[in-house]
Amino acid sequence: MKKIAVLALGVFVLAAAALAWFMTSSSGGISGAAKPDEAAVTLDVEWFIGDGELVLGTNQLRIPLGMNVKLLIDSDAAYTLTIEDYGVHAELLADQVTAVHFHAHTLGSYRILLQGQERPLGELDVFEKGSI
Repeated sequence: MKKIAVLALGVFVLAAAALAWFMTSSSGGISGAAKPDEAAVTLDVEWFIGDGELVLGTNQLRIPLGMNVKLLIDSDAAYTLTIEDYGVHAELLADQVTAVHFHAHTLGSYRILLQGQERPLGELDVFEKGSI
């Protein structure tokens, strides 16, 4: 009788271990639970050139923190955005782009480097617009 009880307990422990493994394995179970999104910022960017003539319209960007994004306006012009913490660090690479308007979807601040000089743009609230 004691052997049967030990055997039953062993089978129960093995079944519990197998169930726990299955629930946490990549083949199913709780491992498929949604992971939290990477921290990211979403921007609506409007591109202007010359005296305010719109070039590309509005681009919506969702950029994970720490990722560099290079946006080509044409073969000779680009705008690079780098996400730092919960803000945007932006560097203007093309002289002919005279204005870039940001519409941020997250709290934070951003600053812009324009022709080598940093221009702080202040805090952004949700859906508050900022521009250079």
